[in-house]
Amino acid sequence: MGKIWICFCFVICMQMGWASERMGVVEIGGLEGIDQSTFLKVKLSLDEYQKEGVERVLLVLNTPGGEVFSTLKIIEAIKKFMADGGEVKCYVDGWAISAGALIAYACPEIIINKGSIMGAAEPVQAGADGAMQTSSEKVNSCLRAQIASLAALHGRDPLVAMAMVDKEMHLVKRDGKFVALGKGEGIEPGDVVIAGEDKLLTLTSEQLMEYGVADQRVDTRVQEAIGEFEGAYFSNWRLDFVRVLLNPIVSGILFTLLTVGIYMEMTTPGFGVMGGLSILSGSLILMASQALDMMPYMEMFLFAVGVALLFVELFLIPGFGVIGALGILLCFGSGLLMILPGVQLKEFVLPSHGGVQIPHVAYLDLLFHLKYVVIYTGLAIGLCYLFGRHFSGYFYERSPLVLRTTSGDVEGPDYPEWAFAGGEVMVAKTSLKPWGKAHFEGREYDVVCAGGYADAGSRLSVVKVERNKIFVRKEK
Repeated sequence: MGKIWICFCFVICMQMGWASERMGVVEIGGLEGIDQSTFLKVKLSLDEYQKEGVERVLLVLNTPGGEVFSTLKIIEAIKKFMADGGEVKCYVDGWAISAGALIAYACPEIIINKGSIMGAAEPVQAGADGAMQTSSEKVNSCLRAQIASLAALHGRDPLVAMAMVDKEMHLVKRDGKFVALGKGEGIEPGDVVIAGEDKLLTLTSEQLMEYGVADQRVDTRVQEAIGEFEGAYFSNWRLDFVRVLLNPIVSGILFTLLTVGIYMEMTTPGFGVMGGLSILSGSLILMASQALDMMPYMEMFLFAVGVALLFVELFLIPGFGVIGALGILLCFGSGLLMILPGVQLKEFVLPSHGGVQIPHVAYLDLLFHLKYVVIYTGLAIGLCYLFGRHFSGYFYERSPLVLRTTSGDVEGPDYPEWAFAGGEVMVAKTSLKPWGKAHFEGREYDVVCAGGYADAGSRLSVVKVERNKIFVRKEK
């Protein structure tokens, strides 16, 4: 978080009593890897800025790299924003390594500071033994062409860019121009070696300026290079929620719950808690995988999942437990989010005492609405209590839907007692998958096959009896 606050200090202008131009800020930093959630953050931020009329965006980079496919999608989002009339400037606040270098090259203007480094963009992948190794030449060739195209598009030398991806490129500077040496071609007197053989190119801030990769270098504040402006930062609870779901650990846990829940429901009679958890896990996985399309409808999706869990709890699971509580929580929470306004753009100001303070105007509006939601929720609970305590009996006595006659005492069927000590042998009447029917001494019983499955006619031995359920196992 410290890096983020420093970045905010850079981009927040002094309030001098006159209006300044507003610029959006998109931060890819904290030394986080680039993945699908990063693409969602950049894409949604740019879309929101465009909708709000923010035409200038500062992309703050401090990343060691990440996924190639997500990086290419981020580059396409930046291109689309600029094609629609927007302006994007990149500020390398530390690292722009690997995928970060490709994103920086996608911006028309690159601003750096004294500690900026950029390069080492060769794609790698995990090998069979888990160790990282260079990707195939097919992938490398595509990325070489991609980064060279981006460099040439914005007036930078493509050979320098390609040397960051291709470690086999031997790059020198000869008579003021960059030259890629072929195999067997030697270095001439006066050549300056930029990238040696079998060495990926990574440039310091001085080299970035010298080789024409960066456009400006700042020593204290980034507005020295881009002018005074008012910063705007996009934030949305939906985006933060989806980024949590896309975390590899969280997504792994959800997939495990989905798989285990489905297996347990297939191998046990009825429908239980694990079935409800599998529904919830599968719904969250679906929402995360289709996040870009489902983002505007996330509250309705969560509400529908909550209703489904309540249906399962009321009609499929006896009693009331965890699944019902989750359903109520999802219904109430999504309903509350539908009522409250969305939290989108946040404005930044620098107070006179010199510290960083970020009064989010959108959050103040949120709290204003939340106050009335709390008041009316309390009023609704109070009215429900009064109705149940003092008026429900009045309506019960006068309701035409209430049955006022009795049918007398009715004796239930005479079921045989469940007297199984274990070890008795039954014969399966139906296939057990895993539940079904079996015969024992001329009577038919509902049984559960503890071993999984059994065909009709199989001999079954009684294992145990629990709460009127007979568990059997197929004899070998």
